[in-house]
Amino acid sequence: MLFGEDSLPAEEILALIEWLPDTSAFAACQAAEAAKADAEAEARGEEVEDPPTPQWHPKRFYGWGWDRMIAARVVDESQMSRINALAIHTDRKHKSSLPKFTPFPSPWAVEAKKDDASPQQRGLSAARKFLAKAASDARKG
Repeated sequence: MLFGEDSLPAEEILALIEWLPDTSAFAACQAAEAAKADAEAEARGEEVEDPPTPQWHPKRFYGWGWDRMIAARVVDESQMSRINALAIHTDRKHKSSLPKFTPFPSPWAVEAKKDDASPQQRGLSAARKFLAKAASDARKG
Protein backbone atom coordinates (compact mmCIF):
# COMPACT_ATOMS: atom_id res chain seq x y z
CA MET A 1 0.00 0.00 0.00
CA LEU A 2 2.86 2.40 0.71
CA PHE A 3 4.82 1.46 -2.41
CA GLY A 4 3.67 0.46 -5.87
CA GLU A 5 0.93 1.53 -8.22
CA ASP A 6 -1.75 2.01 -5.55
CA SER A 7 0.50 3.85 -3.11
CA LEU A 8 -0.54 6.94 -1.19
CA PRO A 9 0.99 10.31 -2.08
CA ALA A 10 3.89 11.40 0.11
CA GLU A 11 1.84 14.31 1.54
CA GLU A 12 -0.82 11.92 2.82
CA ILE A 13 1.76 9.60 4.38
CA LEU A 14 3.42 12.54 6.16
CA ALA A 15 0.02 13.80 7.37
CA LEU A 16 -0.83 10.36 8.74
CA ILE A 17 2.51 10.22 10.57
CA GLU A 18 2.10 13.75 11.97
CA TRP A 19 -1.38 13.00 13.36
CA LEU A 20 -0.44 9.76 15.12
CA PRO A 21 -1.61 9.81 18.76
CA ASP A 22 0.82 10.82 21.51
CA THR A 23 0.67 7.29 22.88
CA SER A 24 1.85 5.63 19.65
CA ALA A 25 5.17 3.80 19.37
CA PHE A 26 6.37 6.32 16.78
CA ALA A 27 5.78 9.24 19.18
CA ALA A 28 7.55 7.33 21.96
CA CYS A 29 10.57 6.73 19.71
CA GLN A 30 10.68 10.41 18.73
CA ALA A 31 10.54 11.46 22.39
CA ALA A 32 13.30 9.00 23.29
CA GLU A 33 15.53 10.27 20.48
CA ALA A 34 14.96 13.89 21.52
CA ALA A 35 15.75 13.05 25.17
CA LYS A 36 18.92 11.23 24.10
CA ALA A 37 20.02 14.20 21.96
CA ASP A 38 19.33 16.59 24.86
CA ALA A 39 21.33 14.42 27.27
CA GLU A 40 24.27 14.27 24.86
CA ALA A 41 24.17 18.06 24.38
CA GLU A 42 24.13 18.61 28.16
CA ALA A 43 27.07 16.22 28.53
CA ARG A 44 29.03 18.33 26.04
CA GLY A 45 28.16 21.40 28.09
CA GLU A 46 25.74 22.91 25.61
CA GLU A 47 22.61 24.67 26.80
CA VAL A 48 19.45 22.85 25.76
CA GLU A 49 16.41 24.96 24.96
CA ASP A 50 12.89 23.79 24.29
CA PRO A 51 11.73 24.45 20.74
CA PRO A 52 9.29 27.36 20.49
CA THR A 53 5.67 26.25 20.51
CA PRO A 54 3.28 28.19 18.30
CA GLN A 55 0.42 29.82 20.19
CA TRP A 56 -2.16 27.84 18.28
CA HIS A 57 -1.55 24.75 16.23
CA PRO A 58 -4.24 22.18 15.43
CA LYS A 59 -2.07 19.34 16.74
CA ARG A 60 -1.22 21.13 19.98
CA PHE A 61 -4.22 19.72 21.87
CA TYR A 62 -4.76 16.63 19.75
CA GLY A 63 -5.20 13.62 21.97
CA TRP A 64 -6.37 15.56 25.03
CA GLY A 65 -8.71 13.35 26.97
CA TRP A 66 -11.13 14.31 29.70
CA ASP A 67 -8.40 13.87 32.32
CA ARG A 68 -6.14 16.49 30.74
CA MET A 69 -9.04 18.88 30.24
CA ILE A 70 -10.10 18.56 33.88
CA ALA A 71 -6.52 18.99 35.10
CA ALA A 72 -6.15 22.20 33.08
CA ARG A 73 -9.46 23.49 34.49
CA VAL A 74 -8.34 22.65 38.05
CA VAL A 75 -5.13 24.61 37.52
CA ASP A 76 -7.10 27.61 36.20
CA GLU A 77 -9.66 27.55 39.01
CA SER A 78 -7.07 27.14 41.78
CA GLN A 79 -5.03 30.02 40.36
CA MET A 80 -8.13 32.22 40.17
CA SER A 81 -9.10 31.28 43.76
CA ARG A 82 -5.62 32.22 44.99
CA ILE A 83 -5.74 35.56 43.18
CA ASN A 84 -9.23 36.28 44.55
CA ALA A 85 -8.14 35.43 48.11
CA LEU A 86 -5.13 37.72 47.76
CA ALA A 87 -7.33 40.51 46.37
CA ILE A 88 -9.77 40.22 49.26
CA HIS A 89 -7.06 40.38 51.92
CA THR A 90 -4.85 43.07 50.34
CA ASP A 91 -4.91 46.78 51.12
CA ARG A 92 -6.07 49.11 48.37
CA LYS A 93 -2.66 50.72 47.96
CA HIS A 94 -1.09 47.30 47.20
CA LYS A 95 -3.73 46.11 44.71
CA SER A 96 -1.54 46.90 41.72
CA SER A 97 1.05 44.36 42.89
CA LEU A 98 -1.40 41.44 42.65
CA PRO A 99 -0.48 38.69 40.18
CA LYS A 100 -2.40 38.64 36.91
CA PHE A 101 -4.46 35.63 35.89
CA THR A 102 -2.91 33.72 32.99
CA PRO A 103 -4.99 30.75 31.89
CA PHE A 104 -3.34 27.38 31.40
CA PRO A 105 -3.00 26.71 27.66
CA SER A 106 -6.01 24.64 26.68
CA PRO A 107 -8.39 24.26 23.75
CA TRP A 108 -10.99 26.59 25.29
CA ALA A 109 -8.54 29.28 26.40
CA VAL A 110 -8.92 32.10 23.92
CA GLU A 111 -6.74 35.15 24.03
CA ALA A 112 -8.90 37.96 25.37
CA LYS A 113 -8.44 41.56 24.37
CA LYS A 114 -6.37 43.55 26.83
CA ASP A 115 -9.26 45.88 27.65
CA ASP A 116 -11.70 42.98 28.11
CA ALA A 117 -11.89 41.70 31.69
CA SER A 118 -12.51 38.02 32.36
CA PRO A 119 -15.85 36.98 33.90
CA GLN A 120 -14.09 36.23 37.19
CA GLN A 121 -12.56 39.71 37.29
CA ARG A 122 -15.91 41.34 36.52
CA GLY A 123 -17.59 39.26 39.23
CA LEU A 124 -14.89 40.13 41.76
CA SER A 125 -15.19 43.82 40.87
CA ALA A 126 -18.97 43.71 41.33
CA ALA A 127 -18.59 41.91 44.68
CA ARG A 128 -16.09 44.55 45.88
CA LYS A 129 -18.48 47.37 44.93
CA PHE A 130 -21.38 45.64 46.68
CA LEU A 131 -19.37 45.04 49.86
CA ALA A 132 -18.05 48.61 49.86
CA LYS A 133 -21.59 50.00 49.50
CA ALA A 134 -22.87 47.68 52.27
CA ALA A 135 -20.04 48.78 54.57
CA SER A 136 -20.68 52.46 53.92
CA ASP A 137 -24.42 51.96 54.50
CA ALA A 138 -23.67 50.15 57.77
CA ARG A 139 -21.45 53.04 58.94
CA LYS A 140 -24.15 55.58 58.11
CA GLY A 141 -27.04 53.67 59.64
